Amino acid sequence: MSKISQLGDPLEKLNGVSYFGYKDHVKQDARSKIITKYTVTGASVHDSNATDTLLDENERDESFFADSAHSGAPQEAIIKGKGMDNQVCEKGTKNHPLTEEQKPVTGRNHGYVPVWNIFLGLWK
Repeated sequence: MSKISQLGDPLEKLNGVSYFGYKDHVKQDARSKIITKYTVTGASVHDSNATDTLLDENERDESFFADSAHSGAPQEAIIKGKGMDNQVCEKGTKNHPLTEEQKPVTGRNHGYVPVWNIFLGLWK
């Protein structure tokens, strides 16, 4: 057994590519910009797998903003089940462009999720 695996650090494969490390999934308050909840997973875990863990029942009727990793029927069911307003960015593809309903409306599909602001200082 390698020294790395003895420490418990994950070495996982996703689509045939090995990933080493962890991934932080965070929920940020839109007004204060403070991280209110987080979870840590292995590097190969898809972002959408943390949606249910991060959302709380006490946030009913609030808006949920996220990137397109949180789109799709399973994620919509989770967001709706928590009673939240789904404001997840959607993206079209060459063969499946956005419908008129999916195109930008107030606060939706802006292509940028403000949570990145809290991490910009880490990259300097």
